[in-house]
Amino acid sequence: MAPYTLVLVAVLLISPFAIMLAQKQDKKTKSRLKHIFLFLLLAQIILASASWQILLLFLAISLLQFFLLLKKPSPAVVVLNFINTFVLFITMARLSRPIGNLANLAAIAAAFLVLTGNVVGLLLINKEKRLHLIGSSQS
Repeated sequence: MAPYTLVLVAVLLISPFAIMLAQKQDKKTKSRLKHIFLFLLLAQIILASASWQILLLFLAISLLQFFLLLKKPSPAVVVLNFINTFVLFITMARLSRPIGNLANLAAIAAAFLVLTGNVVGLLLINKEKRLHLIGSSQS
């Protein structure tokens, strides 16, 4: 399996746990989600800095997201994260270098973080008070 496929599988395995966390809509949970998202963005920034010449746009978007999130969680931060997902994958697809390169390992880790950030960001801005998992009945 390709490394990016493994990243996608790992994110899909983490997502149900994140959705269970999202069922709680209290301020403490939202604060935790914000801190998790800030951590993910900071880690992305550090990893993108390892190959900043290649991932300059990714790095710039991540920095913008970080500062916007410090101000107040908003849908714009999440939209930027989805855009950043495409920027990262398009950049890495165009480069298509061997995985043994340390910069590529950082990019693979950044891919995991940006995909996880997509999930956490959506949960952070979710305002639905009665979020249900698929398969559960709505009353």
